[in-house]
Amino acid sequence: MSVLIYQGDADTDFVKVKFPEHKIYVYTKKTTIYFDFDSYEVKKEEAEKLKIFGKGDKVIVSGFASPEGSRSYNLSLSEKRALNVADILRMRGVIVRQLSAEGEDHCWVPGERFFKECRKVEVEEFHGEESFGLP
Repeated sequence: MSVLIYQGDADTDFVKVKFPEHKIYVYTKKTTIYFDFDSYEVKKEEAEKLKIFGKGDKVIVSGFASPEGSRSYNLSLSEKRALNVADILRMRGVIVRQLSAEGEDHCWVPGERFFKECRKVEVEEFHGEESFGLP
């Protein structure tokens, strides 16, 4: 069992996860990049959000899609979104420690009018023990 502690305000996210082995992950920066329907192109204004991550930062990149398409299509689209964001980060010297495509599985937003909130990539910086596998 793990313990999750969340602290934050409108501008920052700070998540600390402590596992039974007393190993700790700390997420210090997080941003969300949004996409147009059926697109994996990172818009310029969205790419600007990635400037919070600097050379040597270690990040997790997770791609998502809204549930309008088939499961296989949404997984593919999620992966393309995540890969494009990861490429931008790598060009800036950021270390992508994990990349995942979630498809529509994690779209918890009720109602079609909110599907735009599911068309995204989440990027989280973490600090922790190198030998400790990512969640």
